[in-house]
Amino acid sequence: MSSITFAQLQRSAGAQLLEAGIETSGLDARILLAHCAGIPYFTLISCAKDEVLEVTQNKYQSLIEQRMAGKPVYRIIGRREFFGRDFIVADNVLDPRPETELLVERILQDFADKDAYFAEIGVGSGVISISLLLEQNLFTAIGSDISADAINATKANLELHAIKKRLELKLADCLEGMNGPFDFIVSNPPYIDSADMAGLQKEVREFDPHIALDGGKDGLEFYERILTDAKPLLKPKGKLYLETGAGQHEALIKLANQKDWGLVSAHLDLSSIERFVVFEV
Repeated sequence: MSSITFAQLQRSAGAQLLEAGIETSGLDARILLAHCAGIPYFTLISCAKDEVLEVTQNKYQSLIEQRMAGKPVYRIIGRREFFGRDFIVADNVLDPRPETELLVERILQDFADKDAYFAEIGVGSGVISISLLLEQNLFTAIGSDISADAINATKANLELHAIKKRLELKLADCLEGMNGPFDFIVSNPPYIDSADMAGLQKEVREFDPHIALDGGKDGLEFYERILTDAKPLLKPKGKLYLETGAGQHEALIKLANQKDWGLVSAHLDLSSIERFVVFEV
């Protein structure tokens, strides 16, 4: 390859991504180039006129081609920032969404400076539980997932953040094998209507595990089970935090009312999309 600067290479890659229909072409080009060069992406501007090593150019082009094929940028680099910290993003495990940070923020507000024992249903890569544990030293937790890949991903992130002693993990379905009593239970369960799975964006449909997405008919299948199984395991006034999909709040609140849950609050995300609800025993 001919000599080329960081700025030139980034512009060229961004143009390739844009032509391939990648909406975040500029940002993705920066993130991938910084990853290949082994530097923080915000420092690229300081080395814009420096020449890029040929080995870095070759690696970068390979990653750009993966992104052009639709693979999400954070799956390519194997890392994702969540709540201000880096987490490992593993194959066959749901890629954490930034909107989920709002759920973590609400829990921390509700349990500020309180000792709490909580459970997470469907830990995935562990970002919710680990973020809560890192932010609140008085918390301890247990988490379950039906996927062995998810359990292993969470273990890797526990090692990364050096808190493995505070989160017990169970390869189990929902709350099976858990005893409580818990101060709160949190879950970002599969909530996409089975009928809508085929119409998901390519990045989601082809790279996120369907077991973490498909919520059955109307997307409410897992909520119904959680609402049934969680109540006996919570302390009096214990809370249940559930992330939701767009347009699900009304149906979910109705279902919770039928099972004698009290509604604490329902929340939108920064795009005014229904994002999570809080129930209480």
